[in-house]
Amino acid sequence: MSITSEDGYILASVTVVMVILSMAAIALMTASTGELVRVSRMDREQVQQSQLRSAIVMATSQIVLAPRQRSLRLIDGRGTLNVDGTSIAIQITYESDKVDLNQAPLDVVRATAQSGGLSQGDTSAMTTALLEMTLRNEPITLVDDVLVRAIESQECVRELFTVFGGRLDGLNVRGQSTDFERPAAGSRLSVSAWLPEQNQAASAVLLITGQRTLPARTMDWRWISGEDANLDMGGCEHAA
Repeated sequence: MSITSEDGYILASVTVVMVILSMAAIALMTASTGELVRVSRMDREQVQQSQLRSAIVMATSQIVLAPRQRSLRLIDGRGTLNVDGTSIAIQITYESDKVDLNQAPLDVVRATAQSGGLSQGDTSAMTTALLEMTLRNEPITLVDDVLVRAIESQECVRELFTVFGGRLDGLNVRGQSTDFERPAAGSRLSVSAWLPEQNQAASAVLLITGQRTLPARTMDWRWISGEDANLDMGGCEHAA
C-alpha cells in the first residue's frame, strides 16, 4: 500500500470517528436538555404547589376571624391572595350547603345533579356508581368514590355534593353577600386555591374546631392539575 493510500485510509477513519463522536455528543446534549427541561418543570410545579398550600393555610387563618379583623376580603366566598408575588384565587364554600351522598335519597341526588348543570349522561353515571356502592353497603368516604371516567364535569360534582355532613333535601344556594361571615365551630368548609394560567390548583375540606391553638382540621386534600384546574371553581349553573 502506498503512503498516499495509507493517508487516505487514515483520514477516512478519522472522519468516521469524528462523525460518530459528533453524533454521540448531539445525542448527549439532547438528552441533557430534555432532562433539564423535565427537572425545570418539576421544580416549577413544586413551587406552584408550595404557593397553593400556603394560600390555603393563609385563607384558613383568615376565615376563622370576624370579617372586620381580616386582611383578606371575601365577596361571596371569593378572594385573592398574594403569595411570593403570585396572585392566587381563593374560593370558600360550606360543605353543609351541599347534598350528602351518604344520606340523601337517590332521587334528591339525581335532581340536584340535573339542576346543578350536569348532563344526563354524567348524572346517570354518577347515580349508577352511587347505587352500586349502596347495594354493596359500602360507605362513601370521598366524593371521588362515585366519580367515574365517563363523568366530564367532575369539579361540578364536587361542588354540588359532599360526604362530610351535608344536606338531605337538596342544594342550599346562599343569597348574595358582600362578605363571608365567621364560621361556627363544627362547620365544614371547602377552601380552594388555584392558578388557572398554570394548570395547577388545590382544594381542602376543613373542620372548624373553634379552638384558638388549632382553629381548623384538614379532612380532605386534593391537588388538581391539567384542564380541571382551569375550570371556574363554583361555575356550575344552579337552577333557582
